[in-house]
Amino acid sequence: MKPKGLFAILPEAQEKEPSTRFNRIMIIISFVLLAAWGLSSAVPSTPGYVGVYQFVAVTVLTPFGISKADALAFILISQILGYLIFGFWGILSLWQFNKQTDA
Repeated sequence: MKPKGLFAILPEAQEKEPSTRFNRIMIIISFVLLAAWGLSSAVPSTPGYVGVYQFVAVTVLTPFGISKADALAFILISQILGYLIFGFWGILSLWQFNKQTDA
């Protein structure tokens, strides 16, 4: 299988073991995406970075051979999961706090 997009120019794309190559490339993509999200936080946006967050993710992931639909699905699912996880722990903390103040 020949590497697609920016995968072809990365030095890791020339390694013989596919799983090692895949892991290293995914780490590189993760750091690039994280850096782009950090830079995009300076852009004025709606609460929760809705819109900017998705635009940056799709823009960063498509040159790496990930389709726009897959990038958008990934970012929407990860953002929803983030809200659910933080919301769960926030509600649990408020419940515990309320329980302690009532006693």
